[in-house]
Amino acid sequence: VLLVKLKRILSNLTESEQYVITKYFGLDGETLTLQDISEDLELTKERVRQIKEKAIKKLRFYSKILVAVFILQGYKILHRYFENTS
Repeated sequence: VLLVKLKRILSNLTESEQYVITKYFGLDGETLTLQDISEDLELTKERVRQIKEKAIKKLRFYSKILVAVFILQGYKILHRYFENTS
């Protein structure tokens, strides 16, 4: 379930952002350094770092939305529960 949600969140990133985040954090089981990723993508290490930072900013934004959604869902569930127990 978490892997499906993670893939859905990552789908909001560009292909290069997805690749950098996946490899840098080892989401596919293989952790690479910025240098390794830069060689794979044929980009400078600095450019890969910039891509990683931009992707992380986007993910923070999406995580705030997810928290709001979970809070609203939790509120709806509690509301229904208390309506049915009254």
